[in-house]
Amino acid sequence: MNRRQLLCCPNAACPYHEPPTEGRRRERFYNYFGSFRTERLRQIVPRYQCRHCGRHFSAHTQRATCRQKRADLNAIIFKLLCSGMTQRRIAKVVQCNPKTVARKFLFLANYFASFHEQHLKSGELSFSSAQFDEMESFEHTRLKPLGIALAVSGEREKVIDVKVAQLGYKGRLAALAFRKYGPREDLTPKARAQVLKSVEVSLRKTPKPTIISDAKPIYSCEIKQAFKERDVLHLSFANRKRLIEFSTNPLRRRNEKDPLFRLNHTAARIRHDLSRMMRKVWTTTKKVHCLQAHLYLFVA
Repeated sequence: MNRRQLLCCPNAACPYHEPPTEGRRRERFYNYFGSFRTERLRQIVPRYQCRHCGRHFSAHTQRATCRQKRADLNAIIFKLLCSGMTQRRIAKVVQCNPKTVARKFLFLANYFASFHEQHLKSGELSFSSAQFDEMESFEHTRLKPLGIALAVSGEREKVIDVKVAQLGYKGRLAALAFRKYGPREDLTPKARAQVLKSVEVSLRKTPKPTIISDAKPIYSCEIKQAFKERDVLHLSFANRKRLIEFSTNPLRRRNEKDPLFRLNHTAARIRHDLSRMMRKVWTTTKKVHCLQAHLYLFVA
């Protein structure tokens, strides 16, 4: 179908609100009602009027970028956000207001999050094996740790799902963090359950899928609970440092014999491509939902 055949009336009560089914040709339900030019790109956009309900709409009404004045910046801002650049630096490079970059950041994250969820439900993300583990970060200060549950396909480096949740105090800073911020609930089990649910959906077409994870004892219980009565092969391995120590060439940073190599490489790319995930820099995550949004951009 061409673009004109996919036009729909924005009125939810109109019978022409839903798009036509694939393979069927629908009669023209609208009349031409002039046109207008966009403010920045000066593009000519045609306008229409529905014959049934009289509602006016344009060719941009059904787009996700409808009513955006700087829709031309979406692509470049998306690339720069996934290239290790901060929002303020992007505003200087693109020569726009920092508020524009912040709004584009949230818009792109919500768009790609819904797009990824649709891909999961439709079965387009279907694999035979997966790798599962966790990363750690912090919120504004190292006294507020965060846990990041991550699942990657075993066939190729494609992220199945990633979720962020606040992590309980741990390590040498636990006593200081408790005195300063009080008790902190550990919400990482909910994040791991959500990611494993997405893994179960992506491995649904495989009779006996394989899941590779770290040797954390709780992973086996959570995987069994996520897959319930399904037959799944769970392989747990020690951490990457031990594997490098016992490898034939321990001086090589890239350990091809690491069974969690795809997940570890994806985690390293996250540390490199997202400015807020880099180590020993001034850029930090101020809000948890912004870190989750930035990770959805990396997934896209």
